[in-house]
Amino acid sequence: MYLVNNVKNAIFTWPRTKWTTRTGEPVLNALQWKDLVKCINKVYDKFRMKTEILWVKGHASDLHNRAVDKTAKVAAKVKSMNKIGNVVTRRKKFSESKVQKGSVKMLGQRVSIHIVNAEYLSVQKISRYRYQVISKNSPFYRCTDFIFSTLHLSAGHQYCVRMNTNTDYPQVVKIFREYEKVVREHT
Repeated sequence: MYLVNNVKNAIFTWPRTKWTTRTGEPVLNALQWKDLVKCINKVYDKFRMKTEILWVKGHASDLHNRAVDKTAKVAAKVKSMNKIGNVVTRRKKFSESKVQKGSVKMLGQRVSIHIVNAEYLSVQKISRYRYQVISKNSPFYRCTDFIFSTLHLSAGHQYCVRMNTNTDYPQVVKIFREYEKVVREHT
């Protein structure tokens, strides 16, 4: 449904907005979206045919659905040397809390965070981080969420940072310090 609902945005809107959403957040998987748009345009230029993308219930008894499913399984087993997306670096979390987008309110607060994973979005030239709040005095202590930044943070490291005030597009706007030694908390 994500693909079906956004293919028109990928063709008409996102290229004009430098691959950002209405809230200003970077479009995830922008490289794959750009490749899809190229393929759609290529089909139109070569055959003068429009491409229509439809949602089909998975594992249906439809002949075409079974063929696509079989092809996808074969392709998943093949190791590709092609870069298929952004590089993501992951580290262990301190607590077992699940990611809840928007669980940390953006109040312009100064807070200590642990970076769980870092993903550089090359199209928008910004990084997306999954992080946990480690400031014990914060009302968001142990919450796990996503945040963006043009400032460099490393997965597995802890920082004292300032966040912005836009909950629709959460960002780290200042790094006060990186903690020297990471002390694992017992949960």
